[in-house]
Amino acid sequence: MNRNITVTALLGLTLSLVAQALPAATTARTISGTISAAGGHSLKGTVVIACPKGDCDSDDVKGVVIDSVKAKASFRITDLDNVPYAIYAVQDNDGNEDVSVGDWVDRNLLAEKEAALVKVGTANVNLEIVQVKAAAASGTSTQNQSSTAAKPASANTTTAQRGYIT
Repeated sequence: MNRNITVTALLGLTLSLVAQALPAATTARTISGTISAAGGHSLKGTVVIACPKGDCDSDDVKGVVIDSVKAKASFRITDLDNVPYAIYAVQDNDGNEDVSVGDWVDRNLLAEKEAALVKVGTANVNLEIVQVKAAAASGTSTQNQSSTAAKPASANTTTAQRGYIT
């Protein structure tokens, strides 16, 4: 009978140690920081995503949606694996699931650069989103330009074309 009491006491001690260790493990599986918008723009609906090893096509992408209408907010992405993550932010205002004019994105996305990889457990990631503006018209268009009157672009055109007013 004395053995049952000892075993029960040891199991109780082991369980309490495991329970105390869980919060630290949960904290270590997060990445957090602050996000701000240029010009005081509202962050409401902005998505902050964490792409494992920089692969945003992965099934393991995690993210959070910012609900604040302020221009600065905190974010915390949880339940991450123990791999480095690239962190991006997007406010897709036209809902086309693509970066386009009028959307707000972090500076890496705007410059079409890969974000630096961040270790899980990092708590000081700082992101700033800026508005995507129309690209300056450059001579890169290969479209045929005739001397006849230009036709206006159709209403569903989303990219500017040289020689047309959209």
